[in-house]
Amino acid sequence: MTRTATFMTESTFVPALLRTLATVLLLLLLAGCADMTVPAVSETAVEDDAQESEETQAQAEDSPAESQPTQEEPDEPVTTVEPADFVLDATATEVRFLVEETLAGNHKLVVGATSTVSGAFQATPSDLMATTFEPVVIDAATFVTDSDRRNGAINRFILKTSAYPEIVFTPTGFAEVPAMVEVGQEFEGRLEGTLSVLGKEIPLSFALSARFASEHEFTGSGTTTISREEWDISVPMPPLVTWVADPLVFEMDFTAKAEQTDR
Repeated sequence: MTRTATFMTESTFVPALLRTLATVLLLLLLAGCADMTVPAVSETAVEDDAQESEETQAQAEDSPAESQPTQEEPDEPVTTVEPADFVLDATATEVRFLVEETLAGNHKLVVGATSTVSGAFQATPSDLMATTFEPVVIDAATFVTDSDRRNGAINRFILKTSAYPEIVFTPTGFAEVPAMVEVGQEFEGRLEGTLSVLGKEIPLSFALSARFASEHEFTGSGTTTISREEWDISVPMPPLVTWVADPLVFEMDFTAKAEQTDR
């Protein structure tokens, strides 16, 4: 039996070799994929995540939301005091004028004062601007200084009290004061009105400091200036008096009381 040897030509050998290599590469790739495994999530990690979620939810429930406004405490109720009728207490009220002069070459401050004053008003610390006033009447003939001679000159030549026995201040109301105050609280402002001197009325404003000492007592003081020229107040100049100031200062310290009634 004769064997015949079979030889591959170049045209058949190369394709066979390529197929063999491709087969080997495919087998290697499949083997590598078989070795790759997906890592398993441990039960401990799952439990930790669940616990952290529960803690976060509990903190959110315990803490108030940032957008929730803080509840404000209600304001204390305001105590309203009924208006009372106050009358000036002449025993605790004084009106003064102060004027500087040069007498015999010496500077002197002349002070004339009187407590013969009457007046009334209705007021409450709960509403200062609602205060209503009656005229404040001053007996012009009762001003007293440190000299009887000067007192006589004031009555006859300056205030002319025989023709004009009264000086009258008619208040029109408070200005620049708080809307309301507490009993015992001092406040400042102005008291507006008109002043009548020698039959001439001119608007006038007192700088005021006052307080309700109680619901039945009102105390205070006021000060202003009066121009002698504006009010046509002439001052005689005896030989020893060489200068009299203009304007002069007008002051008032007062206490007013209201009748206490049983409620």
